Amino acid sequence: MTDEEISNLAFLLYPHVVRSKPDAIAIESLAKRVKGMQAGLQPEDEFAATVDWLGNCAAIHRIEQAPMVHPALTEKMQAPDFMAFPVLCGRPFPILIEVKSHEGPSLDWSEKYLSSLRRFAEYLNLPLLVAWKRGALWLLADLNHFEKNVTAYRLPFRKAILEDLYCVLSRNLRIQMNLDLEFIGDFKITDELEDIATPLPERFRAEIAHVGFFRGGKEITDYEHKLSWLVYCTPDEVELRRTGKQTYQQIFRPLPDQSFTLSNVLTTQLFLGAGRESIDWHSVLREGKFPSSGREFRGLLRKGIDQGFVKYVFDIIPHTWPSFLPKQSKVMAMRMD
Repeated sequence: MTDEEISNLAFLLYPHVVRSKPDAIAIESLAKRVKGMQAGLQPEDEFAATVDWLGNCAAIHRIEQAPMVHPALTEKMQAPDFMAFPVLCGRPFPILIEVKSHEGPSLDWSEKYLSSLRRFAEYLNLPLLVAWKRGALWLLADLNHFEKNVTAYRLPFRKAILEDLYCVLSRNLRIQMNLDLEFIGDFKITDELEDIATPLPERFRAEIAHVGFFRGGKEITDYEHKLSWLVYCTPDEVELRRTGKQTYQQIFRPLPDQSFTLSNVLTTQLFLGAGRESIDWHSVLREGKFPSSGREFRGLLRKGIDQGFVKYVFDIIPHTWPSFLPKQSKVMAMRMD
């Protein structure tokens, strides 16, 4: 974070620190709260950055969620996290989005919390959706799919999958690679070994002799090199094959019945670029510099099919088509990717 951002956050947090700990105001307490706020915003930042990268949203804006207290108000209105403008049929459609990260089998909200969000959306006459992150998967579902569960409301994970709008609104296509595609690396062992029958030692030195993509044992030489990122995204299995006394191959193959969403390309590029186990989504969003674009990769998927990398591209639609969108037939007829 920049010094200006830290100063702005500290200014906003100071009154809350004073009220909670009037006799123990210190730089440490402010810094702790700023760090806690930043960590809490990570799922929101990840969602906003991914939507921006996918390139099918005219704009996405965070909504300030700290309203002034007004004693005359009898019914509370809770502002959701974002207002976004996904593009459908050539024009943007405004929607409101609440972001949640939850690993359980369902989202469970109190009636008070759900009603406060709905009240905000109703006054603006805008549809309200929840962006749910579970593991590495993002789902985007209409809040109307929450079901009454005794005194609370529940959105089961299975229901959210059936009603997912992320592909429709953000073009987060699902991709499955060709199962006979192989990424093979040939290595030369520089340590002297006795013979090919001797098992490889636990530690040895080797140098790369050749790497390439193969189908049916034949190397693919004429291909769009950016397609290699799709290979790096897909779940795979690895085989180590001894090919000679001083040589071996490492072979990566896509796992059967596995797929991934297009946004995994961004995540993979950022993971490999950062060289660490986590991504600072706040910095990614603040800098606004992506290593690629979702629109670019959507345009490459036809080449991926023609050149033998991609088997299927799935354009996922929800089980129930929402009434706030143009007719399904019109939307699908205008899809260009």
